[in-house]
Amino acid sequence: MKKISILLILAVVMISFTASAQKLVSSKTHFKFFSSTPAEDIEANNYKTVSTLEKSNGKIVF
Repeated sequence: MKKISILLILAVVMISFTASAQKLVSSKTHFKFFSSTPAEDIEANNYKTVSTLEKSNGKIVF
């Protein structure tokens, strides 16, 4: 009985690691936008962005 419970706990832990490994999250993302026009140059920076990459389907979310 002890072997079964240890294997069950190990299986649950491995499944939880696999499920969480499908998404990669970064909280240190930097966006920079620059546009040059004859009237003026426009520039914007955003340092407070969180991004997520889902490895299973390739979606990127910001």
